Amino acid sequence: MKSFFSKLLFFTVIGLTIGVMAQPVEAQNGGLLGELFKKQSAKDNKSKSKKTSSSSTKKRTSSNSSSSRKQTKAQQGDFLTALTGKTAEERAKEKAKAEYERKKAAEAKAKADAKAEYLKKKEAIAKARQDAREQAIADAAKKKAAEEKARDLAAREKQKAMEKAASLARKQKLEEERARELAEKKRADEARKAALAESRMKEARARQLLAEAREKEALRRKLEEDKIREQQRIDEGLVAQAHGRKTRGGGLFGLRGRTTPISVEYQAPAIPSPPSRYLYINEREISSLNSSNSRIEIDLSDQRARVYRGNTLVIETQISSGKSGYTTPTGNYAIQEKLVDKRSGRYGTWYNSSGVELRGDDHFDPPPGASKFVGADMPYWLRFTGGIGMHVGFVPDGPASHGCVRVPSNVQPLIFSKVKVGTPVKVKG
Repeated sequence: MKSFFSKLLFFTVIGLTIGVMAQPVEAQNGGLLGELFKKQSAKDNKSKSKKTSSSSTKKRTSSNSSSSRKQTKAQQGDFLTALTGKTAEERAKEKAKAEYERKKAAEAKAKADAKAEYLKKKEAIAKARQDAREQAIADAAKKKAAEEKARDLAAREKQKAMEKAASLARKQKLEEERARELAEKKRADEARKAALAESRMKEARARQLLAEAREKEALRRKLEEDKIREQQRIDEGLVAQAHGRKTRGGGLFGLRGRTTPISVEYQAPAIPSPPSRYLYINEREISSLNSSNSRIEIDLSDQRARVYRGNTLVIETQISSGKSGYTTPTGNYAIQEKLVDKRSGRYGTWYNSSGVELRGDDHFDPPPGASKFVGADMPYWLRFTGGIGMHVGFVPDGPASHGCVRVPSNVQPLIFSKVKVGTPVKVKG
């Protein structure tokens, strides 16, 4: 910027010098500067006189002035060339350059002024925003202070109301406590009177209940003794039937109509078995064996069924279970169904329309001409898995069933009476 102003000053001085020295030079009339000022004064007077002259005089004067200016310019050019050592073209270039620098400086100043104005406006906007923020903060502070004041006032009012309510509540509570004390005292008196009366009634009731309990206990003992005697009689009859001995009252099936642990409404047919079948009954333990402590074990390898009380063997009998192509499944099971009267739904006898028995025993494979199927009789049925169970049946020496466990007719009723649905059954090979 300093260099720019220095150049501007330099070119201004040069311009003034050139303007002063641009007049005709005559060394005879008082020197160079005097002649310059004289010519300038004469030119001014001549210009004034031109304004008052006529049009012809103006033309003449103009023509003279034109030729005079040409001479002056030529003289100036020679003088300036001699003075500066530069031609008119070079001086014109310098003048144009100076004009360009001036314009550039003016543009730079305008830009600087515009930037200063912009910064001033920006600062004014920022100040306005800051003032607005400060005003907003001040307003918010005033509002907050007013809210705090209102809250404090509301809190004081609430505290007063709470204190008043607490005072009323204490007063009411005292009154209620007095009323309760009086009511409690009255209830206590009534309770003492009622307790005394209740005590007397309880004593009388206790004496009555004691007498009734003694009567019930005596009756219970009598019923238990009768039940035990009845069970012993039934066990004796079942054991005697199992051993083939005669029993009082017409044998096992003569017990029909009595209250017994098993149903005897069904008369089991006499299904003969070979005389070599094995049977063991522990008659000392048979009375203690019942449906709550019994378990059954079936041994397919030696075709035996055993009934235990805990680990004590009570009943053991020969059986017939399975045959070639029909096996009894092994595993641990439980009795799922208990029926006195049962007929097979799969195996039995086919008859034609005339009632003649036909060959074939499978319900699902009827022979030609078949019209009626009668399932095989399976009295005292105890199912333990699928369609497999224990029942009365023909018991040869070896497996001869379709998978069920056949038990002699004199033993199965006894086993049937000692088990229940849920009794464990173990089948092993």
